[in-house]
Amino acid sequence: MRSGTQAKPLRFPGATLGLLAASAPLARQEWFAKLQAKQLFIPDELLADYVRDSARTSRATLLASVGENIRFTLPTGWSEFGNPVLVMVGERERGLMHASARAIHDAAPGSRLITVPDCGHGIPLQCPDLFADHHPFGP
Repeated sequence: MRSGTQAKPLRFPGATLGLLAASAPLARQEWFAKLQAKQLFIPDELLADYVRDSARTSRATLLASVGENIRFTLPTGWSEFGNPVLVMVGERERGLMHASARAIHDAAPGSRLITVPDCGHGIPLQCPDLFADHHPFGP
């Protein structure tokens, strides 16, 4: 199962990483981390941990992790993966995420693609019951 995976590299990763590098100090600001947490549907009981961890994340780590994400492409052998694949994308996701979900689905024979109504990028936290119902290790 994949949720919120970007599988189409950005066209200009250098520009994106340059903007991120310039704005990286914001992640250490509590007010900014709280705004991010809201966008990611971080539950209130985990907010303090999220804010703390945002402040502890180094600029280098942030740039490396985002850099890997925005350059990601499907592995060469993805189409030979023999297990069931469920791809979920939130209805309110950006177009890039819908295109990525479609690419993951199209490249995995027999996979299933679900667009989750009224959800954005935070399906596991925004719609936990729906996510758990579809998870292979769920109820």
